[in-house]
Amino acid sequence: MAGWLRGTVKEVVSGDTVVICGAVKSGPPPEKRLTLSSVIAPKLAKRDGSTKDEPFAWASREFLRQKIIGQQVVFKTDYVVEQIGNREFGSIFLEKENVACSLVAAGLAKVRASGTQQSPYIESLRKAEEHAQLAGLGLWTKDADALANSVRSVPFDGSFSASAFLQAAGGKGTVITGVVEAVANGGMLRITTLPDYQQAIVVSECRVSYDHCTGMCECNRSQVSHASTLRQAVPVALCGELCQGMLLMMQVLCGVQAPSMGRKVAPATASESEATPSPAMPSAASIAGSSNAEPFAREAKQLTEARALNREVRLVLEGVDKYENLFATVYVPPMPTPAGTANGASAGPEGSHVNGSNGAAHSQDSLAELLVKVGYAKCVEWSLGLMTSGSNRLRDLEKAAKAERRGMWTNWVPPVTNQNKLSDTFHGKVVEVVSGDCLVIKDMTSGVERRVQLSSLRAPRMGTRERGPDPWATDAKEFLRKKLIGREVDVKMEYTRKVPITGPDAGPGNEERLLSFGNVELAADSKGGEEAQNVAEMVVARGFANVIKHRMDEERSSVYEKLVECEELAKNAKRGVFSTKEPAANRMNDVSAPGNAQKQGGSLCTEAPRHCAAPTRAKQYLSFLQRGGRMQGIVEFVLSGHRLKVTIPKEGVTIVFAPSGIKTPSRAQPAQHGKPAVQGEPFADEAVSFTRELALQHDCEVMVETMDRGGTFLGSISILPTHPQAKPVSLALALLRAGLARLQPNVDPFRLPDGAEMVALQKAARDARLKIWQNWTPEMERAETGEDEEDSALGTNGNGAAGHRQLEVAVTEVVDASEFYVQRVHEPRVQWVAEQMQAVAAASPPPIPPELRVGQLCCAQFSLDKQWYRAYVEKTMPLSSQYQVYFIDFGNKEVVSDKCVRQMEPALAAVPPQALQCCLAYLKVPSAGVEYANEARALLTQLLGGGQPLTATVISKEKPGTKDNAKHPRWANNKLAVTLVEPNSQGDVAVELLCAGLARLPKLTRVKDPLAKQAIQDLSPYEEEAREARRGLYTYGDPGDSEDEEKPAPKAAAWGKPR
Repeated sequence: MAGWLRGTVKEVVSGDTVVICGAVKSGPPPEKRLTLSSVIAPKLAKRDGSTKDEPFAWASREFLRQKIIGQQVVFKTDYVVEQIGNREFGSIFLEKENVACSLVAAGLAKVRASGTQQSPYIESLRKAEEHAQLAGLGLWTKDADALANSVRSVPFDGSFSASAFLQAAGGKGTVITGVVEAVANGGMLRITTLPDYQQAIVVSECRVSYDHCTGMCECNRSQVSHASTLRQAVPVALCGELCQGMLLMMQVLCGVQAPSMGRKVAPATASESEATPSPAMPSAASIAGSSNAEPFAREAKQLTEARALNREVRLVLEGVDKYENLFATVYVPPMPTPAGTANGASAGPEGSHVNGSNGAAHSQDSLAELLVKVGYAKCVEWSLGLMTSGSNRLRDLEKAAKAERRGMWTNWVPPVTNQNKLSDTFHGKVVEVVSGDCLVIKDMTSGVERRVQLSSLRAPRMGTRERGPDPWATDAKEFLRKKLIGREVDVKMEYTRKVPITGPDAGPGNEERLLSFGNVELAADSKGGEEAQNVAEMVVARGFANVIKHRMDEERSSVYEKLVECEELAKNAKRGVFSTKEPAANRMNDVSAPGNAQKQGGSLCTEAPRHCAAPTRAKQYLSFLQRGGRMQGIVEFVLSGHRLKVTIPKEGVTIVFAPSGIKTPSRAQPAQHGKPAVQGEPFADEAVSFTRELALQHDCEVMVETMDRGGTFLGSISILPTHPQAKPVSLALALLRAGLARLQPNVDPFRLPDGAEMVALQKAARDARLKIWQNWTPEMERAETGEDEEDSALGTNGNGAAGHRQLEVAVTEVVDASEFYVQRVHEPRVQWVAEQMQAVAAASPPPIPPELRVGQLCCAQFSLDKQWYRAYVEKTMPLSSQYQVYFIDFGNKEVVSDKCVRQMEPALAAVPPQALQCCLAYLKVPSAGVEYANEARALLTQLLGGGQPLTATVISKEKPGTKDNAKHPRWANNKLAVTLVEPNSQGDVAVELLCAGLARLPKLTRVKDPLAKQAIQDLSPYEEEAREARRGLYTYGDPGDSEDEEKPAPKAAAWGKPR
């Protein structure tokens, strides 16, 4: 006989027979089937059901398997018996332990008494047997119940149903443990489940106990209602036998397919079986003898045997196919690192080293991944769909094996595809939700906006100008808008795909568009306590998108299997697109565009702002929106830096809205509607980007105050925050703070709710030279806002509020106590116009009086001094040959005959009107037609009508023109609110009116400007003096007690207006 050899135990056939393989550098290792010398173990039942287990046969096999499977042993062949097929008998040592002695000492084998050939260690075996007999262990027990329970009862009636078994086990995803009995090919195993699995499939009426000493499972059969079902032999695709809590079953690896070993060798006939004795159970090597194995089939089988055969494995049940084959994911123990592996450790292909069974469950390896990694198996798409997890991992491993031409992929040629894989990741913020599967995300590092399609998803399409949106498209978009807009996300780009351009944007050729697909995760919210969520999973789980069925060679989402699970849940719950109900109709009246409601599928209105509103239709909603107060809305589009398209769900209307009092730089406009192209102003695009990030698709609060001629609603708008702890952000204040907007010159900001803060923010941005104020100078401000030289002389800042500069003026006309006109003293243009008018007076009159029309400038002779002045024709009187004219440099009116008018030269007409319309600041005076109005006008005329120069301090300005009289010269200059002081005596006109009781001061509660409040407080003693002396308005009491404007507006009568 040969000497001592070293090898690794590959298989434990029974309690006394093992298969040991040697070590080779390449190729299949040599194997030796060895039976323990002088030892006989109980025989296991045959799989055909012709015999049954002998007592303790299963316990004997398990004892030996758990001790030496996958371990390196030292063995020696003691003798060979030719009469039974040259079977070899020998001794096996695990380190210094005699395996046969341990088996006999446990009472799980007996010493063979007869025979001429004996083990060299026969005496040690007999002593071990005597100790087992004395202790009554195993085969030597005198307990009849223990002997009966040690025998498996495995009926082979062929009535096993994989579907029923899976349902009884707990369904898809159930985890069980078992021992691999045989390997048919690389992807098909025969497995015996262990008793802990029995606890998962037996109903609550069945009490299961496991004897850890004997390794057996005991059931109270009287309480098992379907025990016969659990004790069936399974000749299926991983089928099995149940030994009172154990099931032997054939199992197919889920997600992959290994090469076939070919047809099995035909079984021996009955006569041959009788003539040639066979062992109790064949070895794994003899199960799948092949006559026509596919390429790499043997290598795959060898790898599976090396890692799984006779190992304790963990199985995740995945499903059953239409042929009742049971599929599962198999996890095998990790590779061991025993001492002395350098001397004879069995090594096959990569990852195929034989390992032990003592690995931790959490570090087990997927058998399918091991096969796919080395190219010994390929992925199967329909089977991958059954997997609860790990399908993407298998796909990635297959791609790597293909790229490295491993195993069966040696001659693989990649197919032509329109996809490219991406691998970049970035952290960003969602600025726009285009549809249920498309987002625009701003990269927080680079600041670039990136359009990201959600991988492996297809949501209902949004509408275009040619068609409406698909069912549930609006709901899907709204769901993502509420969840994501303004939130930070982590993006992992996965692949790109080229798609043809269709619709109105399609060019003459076959143009394509490159789409970028990625996986988006909503970042965890530390403030709100929310965990990170996968966006695609949220959309699919709520039924707002379908999962794309990819081909095998296509890239897909890294969470594809989870998406499939979410889709199944949505289908079962009949959510969204899987529902049998129609979605709720989205009825919104869009008055933001001319004609019918505009259907836009893009992210930004491409039409010019001057064409984006419908004034006639929008005006119908003005009164409703004004009465609505603060209303909740949604910013649908950003038309410019300050003009938005806002939907107000409560009113069911979509409008164009802009904050009152501000203006951002105008964007470039293409030539359209017969109008030429308009060049954009500096920082226009930056203002649009700022507003897009701050407001686009955010919830907002709007308060409508009025509407301009273009149909744009004006008022205040606040953008609501995405976090509950944050405060709303005023769009107007945010733009002014960033230096991307300025106050409009024709609006008094102090009449706006945040006027004082708006002025302060603009001044701070201008002082810091931010954005539009980078190259700001007062001259540029006047040129951009269209201010005339009069505004320059007043020292205004172009926002409707004067800089409180002083100006020397002379009063030319007093209309009433609330309106008078002044001219600037020492104004060069006034002197030049006077000189030109003297030339007109010296010229000979025309032989025929000119025929003038309303709105025409002319020269007219004033009746009091017979001098000629510039005038404007307000009214013609053909019957009397007269004209009503307005003297544009003085502010007074007169009716003159046609002989007192002449045509005006173009040079004279080019000079702007020199009369400045004014009123006294801080005062409330009687209006024309009411009591004390004449007295107030008379006193004001007395104080101002002498023509003496006065010092005027401009407090504010306002352009009061309307649509009908905007071309009248009286509205050419802004109306100024001033204080007038006599330079020599420092007498204040306002003080004189207050002391005479012909003017009042407003209540401080209605004044928001702090400077105005201080000025009113300084004037209040003079008003109190008139009140105590009962002068003027205070003769019969305080008129403020009964004045209508000091009271809240009266409510409408319950029965309407009286008839």
